[in-house]
Amino acid sequence: MRSLVLRPALRRSLSAAFCLGCLLGPAASRAFAINIRDLIALSKEGVTDDVLVAIIEADGSRFSLSAKDVRDLRTAGLSDTVHAA
Repeated sequence: MRSLVLRPALRRSLSAAFCLGCLLGPAASRAFAINIRDLIALSKEGVTDDVLVAIIEADGSRFSLSAKDVRDLRTAGLSDTVHAA
């Protein structure tokens, strides 16, 4: 069998593309992270708190809730279980 021999320039390009993909992959997935407004909208559409918690856990989102955020979540009817998630 013939081994694959890459020219140095092609090898550098492929290495750079691989590294860029590794660095940007996680960032690209975060572009679709759920936010507080999404949670409120889903709740208004009838999604239960248990499902909202599961979405938060699956998404891996971490929220820093302000006092206004907590008031908005309470006004929207989300339970403390969702707040804690």
